[in-house]
Amino acid sequence: MRVARLALAVALAAIGCAGHGDPPASTDWDPEAARLFEAAERAVEAGDHAQGRALMEQAAATGEPDAINGLALYVGRGIGADPDPQRGRQLLEQAVGAGSVAAKVNLGNELLRSQDPKDQRRGVALLQAVYAHPPEGERGAGLRRLAAGALAPAYLFAIGVEEDIPRGVDLLEQADASREAPAEVLYLLGRTYDSGWGGRERDALKSHLYFVRAAQMDHAPSQWYVGMSMLNESGAEHDEREAYRWVRRSGEAGFLNGELSTAVMLALGQGVAEDDVEARKWYERAVNKNSAHALRGLGFMMLTGEGGPRDPVRGFAYLQLAAEGGDGEAVERAASFRSELSEDELEAADAIVKQWLAEHGRPSAD
Repeated sequence: MRVARLALAVALAAIGCAGHGDPPASTDWDPEAARLFEAAERAVEAGDHAQGRALMEQAAATGEPDAINGLALYVGRGIGADPDPQRGRQLLEQAVGAGSVAAKVNLGNELLRSQDPKDQRRGVALLQAVYAHPPEGERGAGLRRLAAGALAPAYLFAIGVEEDIPRGVDLLEQADASREAPAEVLYLLGRTYDSGWGGRERDALKSHLYFVRAAQMDHAPSQWYVGMSMLNESGAEHDEREAYRWVRRSGEAGFLNGELSTAVMLALGQGVAEDDVEARKWYERAVNKNSAHALRGLGFMMLTGEGGPRDPVRGFAYLQLAAEGGDGEAVERAASFRSELSEDELEAADAIVKQWLAEHGRPSAD
């Protein structure tokens, strides 16, 4: 997807989703602001982010509310310069004050990501206002879908509002009404039909198809789910090679479950030639996320010398850490290896465990 389209998805919705090179569809725009906005978009799409940023600054300087919103997205996402979240937030507030409905959606989204309950409640209020009273026409319908997609997780996970899972699912489906929903909405719809959220009947095929749509948009968690569907024949035909391809893409994007599954599939030779050396590298990546599963997998490989040099002290320490994180298999394996280590080695392993816990905290169960 082109950078400008990605960065300005919400801003463009506010001005009629104009095509490349066309002026904003809304006749309410100041002509000079519209010209500068479109010139900024063309520059960014051509790869000249600095020029695009300069032009968007000029567009916003006209006072056009949606141009200020566009600049807020450039600034917050670091298009043409380093990201500046604080200024991006200030620009969103300015755009909202000037009357940009798209900025209300963007600001509402941002406030929902805050850890402050007051911010979260305000974010919900902004999004509810757009959802309940959108502008007229297709522009308004698009903004209402965006607001629905942003509100859905708030109801699903009690962010700034009381939990209401059926309402959250209703909002997800409304957000996908145009079949152009963002990846996060598609992912949550996949989870809905995988788990039966909101009273929906579980449907493995429907779930898989939602995950596929999101995976094709480079959504790493969805890529992992697609791989697992193919591996487990859940809504998809069994295809280990294709499953490995999707799982690895997820891992390469830094998604923990993708890293872990890539390690496991390499170690077992599922969908790929067995490769303990490569599997060990993937466990090492996941260990950096303080994963109990990864600590158990890497610890066992270190104890046995699979995929690399044998290191019984660190390997045993990693098994102990995995056990601390609630990994039952690690508890059993640590007990079976304890008798193979000397007292000095056990003391050294305990020191590694204490240092890890002090620096990283208790490992997380996966």
